[in-house]
Amino acid sequence: MKNAGGEWVQSRITSQEKDKIAFYASLREQGLYDPEYITTKFDVKEDKFYTGRAGVIFGSSGEVIDIYGGKMRQVHPGTELVLLAPPKGPGGQGLAAVDVSKESRGLAISAISEHKAEVMKLLDFMASPEGQMFDRLGFEGQEYTKDGDSYKVTDKIATWYARFMVAANWTPPVVWQSEAAQQSLATIQKDFKPDNTFVWPADYAADLDATENVYRSWVYKFISGAAKMDQWDQYVAEWEAAGGKRLNEYARTVLDAEK
Repeated sequence: MKNAGGEWVQSRITSQEKDKIAFYASLREQGLYDPEYITTKFDVKEDKFYTGRAGVIFGSSGEVIDIYGGKMRQVHPGTELVLLAPPKGPGGQGLAAVDVSKESRGLAISAISEHKAEVMKLLDFMASPEGQMFDRLGFEGQEYTKDGDSYKVTDKIATWYARFMVAANWTPPVVWQSEAAQQSLATIQKDFKPDNTFVWPADYAADLDATENVYRSWVYKFISGAAKMDQWDQYVAEWEAAGGKRLNEYARTVLDAEK
């Protein structure tokens, strides 16, 4: 993002980031934000949601939303999840910014594998209509039933997810996602905006790790109340000293060149 002086800087040291963290801290002060979030693993987080100790949970994808919904119905039969609209603030309304540069970009076969042909056959099958039917809908008689050309999903489909791949050109014979999951996909398509992120050279790996550690440490201190928001400049100075200044300088060479 650009700061008040028009320079490119990491979003995590901007005034907008400060306002965001102050908002989270205010939620904690009101008892609306789980103070144990820093030590809560995913299974405990989910359990708090299913048992009513948390009222809102973040679903990272349509499949995840349906898994949450399926598990919730196991505890509270007949319940359905409601998708909340993206939050709205001074910068507009939208979703969280997500850098997917470390996300899985596909499947690879080891050069020293003695079973390359077998693996290729497996991957070709999983990408085929038959493979997608199995990977996406599960087992007939378990996750779905079939009567002629008519398909019906069972309650078990809610906790099923694709183990291999999701081929975008495959058309399912039945819609199995819940209304909340379908709405989440529509929201992503409607509100998505590409970011100006880029891949960092390997020489900056240590700076990225160090600044990330500084950021996470201070965020917890701010939200938990261990640090006050008037210590923001102290956090920024520590972030810059840990490698952030160098990162900002490199980012400017990339982003200014893209004009």
